[in-house]
Amino acid sequence: MKDERSRLRHLGDMEVEAIVEMDRKKMKLSQARRLQPGDVVALEKLAGEAFDVSINGAVFAKGEIVVVADRMACRLTRMVGPIREGE
Repeated sequence: MKDERSRLRHLGDMEVEAIVEMDRKKMKLSQARRLQPGDVVALEKLAGEAFDVSINGAVFAKGEIVVVADRMACRLTRMVGPIREGE
């Protein structure tokens, strides 16, 4: 395992896409086409419920929305994915 980590260490500088997904909502195309600025799309998750944080399509953590200096941010609450470097 240690040899594998050493061999892959150079990948640490590679850029990945992180996605913070609060929820998904299915709707008919006709409903989506009627959406206007100011409309509210109700989600199924409850306020404060954990949501998925993915890296390149693989869920690796659960998180919650927080506000930092008037901006929304994600606080990771639990790691659920592959082993990270150093473990």
